[in-house]
Amino acid sequence: MTESHLLEMYAPMTEEELFLKGLFLRRDSAERQAAWRAAHDPAFVARADEKFVLSKRVTDREALLLQESELFGLHDRSIVIRRHSRYAPAVLHMHTFFEIFFVLRGRCFQTIEGRSRYLQQGDLCFVAPYVRHAIQADDDDCIVINILVRRSNFEQVYLYMLGEENVISGFFTEVLYAKGKRQFLLFHLTEQDAALTILRALLSEHNDEVANATPIKESLLMCLCCYLMRSHADRVETDGGSQHPQILQGVSVWLWNNMSTATLESAAEAFHFSPSRMSHLFHEMTGSSFSSYLKEIRLNRACVLLRHTEKKVDVICREIGLSSTEYFYRAFKKQFGTTPNAWRMGSRSESGA
Repeated sequence: MTESHLLEMYAPMTEEELFLKGLFLRRDSAERQAAWRAAHDPAFVARADEKFVLSKRVTDREALLLQESELFGLHDRSIVIRRHSRYAPAVLHMHTFFEIFFVLRGRCFQTIEGRSRYLQQGDLCFVAPYVRHAIQADDDDCIVINILVRRSNFEQVYLYMLGEENVISGFFTEVLYAKGKRQFLLFHLTEQDAALTILRALLSEHNDEVANATPIKESLLMCLCCYLMRSHADRVETDGGSQHPQILQGVSVWLWNNMSTATLESAAEAFHFSPSRMSHLFHEMTGSSFSSYLKEIRLNRACVLLRHTEKKVDVICREIGLSSTEYFYRAFKKQFGTTPNAWRMGSRSESGA
C-alpha cells in the first residue's frame, strides 16, 4: 500500500468535516467567514451555526473518560482504525485503552497532560491509557489517523519484548504493570523507514467487514511494535518514568519464565534482595503487592494459552503456577469479567478462528 493509495482512501472531506469546518471558520477572519457562507447552502450554514453552540459546550467540559466497552464491544473488535475528523474541537479526553496517532500528511496540534506540540508528517505517537490528551487538525491538507487498541492486545505484544531492556519495553512495562507514570512514545518516521511500510499495510486494513481483518491487524501491529523496538529504541521521544525501570523489567522477565514456581522469596534471592526489600520495591514501582503483580502476569499468560492452544483449563491452571482451579476461575472472572472458557470462545470468534 503506497502513500498515494492511502491518501485516496483517507483524504476526501466528509459531510461532518464540512460542518466542523464551518464552525472553525466562525473563529477566523470576517472575510473567510463571509466566503464560506457564500459558498454553501443557507440551510447548511444554519445547521453549522447550531452545531457550534454544542461543540463549544463540549470543549469546556472536564476530560472525558472513554471505556473499552463503548468503542470495542465485548468481543467485537480489538483494533479500530479511523481518520481523525479535521476541524473537530480539541476535546480533552482519556480512555482505558491505547491510542496511536499517525500524521499521514500535514501537521496537527497535540496536547498531552498540559504540554502541547505540533506533530509533523511521519510522526507516530503512542498514548497510554488514562492520559489526558487532545488533538486538533485545522487544515484541509492535514490527515491524522487514529488507531485505537485494546489494552489486552498490548499485553500480548509485550510478551515479545521480554528480555529487552530499552525505552520502548520500559514504557509498556510501566503502563501495563506499574503505576502508569509513562504517558507517550513519539517516533519520527521517514520515507525510507521500513516501519512505514508495515504501518501503511496496517492502515489499509481499516475495513472491519473484510474477511480476517482482525487477525491481520493484530499481526501487523505486533510486527510494527517489534520493529520499532529493534530499530528506534535509541531515537524515540518519551516522558519520564519509574525510578527503577531496569529492576521492574528484569523481574518481569524472570517472573514470566518462572511463574509456575515463583514466590517472593525466590524472586528476592534471584535479584539479591531481602524479601522485605523486594516487597517494598514492588509497592514503590507498581503501587501493588508482589503477589498481585504475579497474579496479573499469570492471568495474562493464561489468556495467551486459552487463545492459542487447546489445553484444558486445569492444565493451564497448573502451568501458570496455581494449584486451585476454583481459585483460578474466581480470579479470572474478577479480572476479565467472564469465565476462562467464555473468554476463549470470544477471542477465537474475534480472530475468525
